[in-house]
Amino acid sequence: MPGRVEIDDVAPVVSCGVYPAKAVVGEVVPVSAAVWREGHEAVAATLVVRYLGVRYPHLTDRPRARVLPTPSEPQQRVKPLLIPMTSGQEPFVFHGQFTPDRVGLWTFRVDGWGDPIHTWRHGLIAKLDAGQGETELSNDLLVGAVLLERAATGVPRGLRDPL
Repeated sequence: MPGRVEIDDVAPVVSCGVYPAKAVVGEVVPVSAAVWREGHEAVAATLVVRYLGVRYPHLTDRPRARVLPTPSEPQQRVKPLLIPMTSGQEPFVFHGQFTPDRVGLWTFRVDGWGDPIHTWRHGLIAKLDAGQGETELSNDLLVGAVLLERAATGVPRGLRDPL
């Protein structure tokens, strides 16, 4: 299927994902993943981190012996942290990190997607470096304006001016 984004080699993992990675409160947890797609379009990635609380789900296929009691004050559901990942020296490998600030179960995932604005910008810079002028770039500039207008729809009106 053309256009799909693949995410491979997510780290950290322990024993190919059989066991959860562990960290101490305040310790930086580095996360990396290979994010790629077919074709020449640029990709981007976000690290999505969520705190689930101090109750641990069973991580094996064994049946539960007993159910843990629910605490008197259940943990509030915490919104996930969305952390932009940066590309490294290796092509298509993105890096991010998070720091657990409390004891409990933390989960993370890597979301990847095609980045049309980065693709447009890369192509425009290549054409500028090749010496193309305003007339040759007029269509590219219109495409960029449309991309930025689309991106601005998710931004509150008061913050759109800098775009």
